[in-house]
Amino acid sequence: MLRSGNKAKQVTDRSGFTLIELLVVVAIIAILVAIGITAFNSARTNAIVARDKAILDDLSKALGQYNVATGSYPTPDYLNAHVNGTFENILSAYIPSGLPDDRQINYWVDDTGQNFCLVMPFSAETGVQGNCNGANQTLGTCIFVSTPDPSDRYCIQSQL
Repeated sequence: MLRSGNKAKQVTDRSGFTLIELLVVVAIIAILVAIGITAFNSARTNAIVARDKAILDDLSKALGQYNVATGSYPTPDYLNAHVNGTFENILSAYIPSGLPDDRQINYWVDDTGQNFCLVMPFSAETGVQGNCNGANQTLGTCIFVSTPDPSDRYCIQSQL
């Protein structure tokens, strides 16, 4: 804007933000959102892994109680023939809260009925890499427990 007079002066009124200032603010917000999403996903993954471990721990304890009551662990064939292959039906007295239906759990018992192996993938999207039938049935060892870095699954074997 020009004023009349001997000298022409340009008056600049500064109001609002410049485009550069707005872009800097938007970039900072985007970085903070990205950090927040990463932290949230990490916490969510840790919670899922903790839940999966708790499920197998509960199932392992229930199998231990079943063993004390009956003298051996239920065989997978027994589960398939008598209770439609579900742990929940045969172990309902030992797992009052029940098991989630959306989880794949592989179960194996050795020839003596005194050792078991449980394997569960950490998430419903990933499958178990192999299964408990690959365990050493003679020695009663769970091959997955000795895996150095089972990053995609959680395994438990009997402690007897």
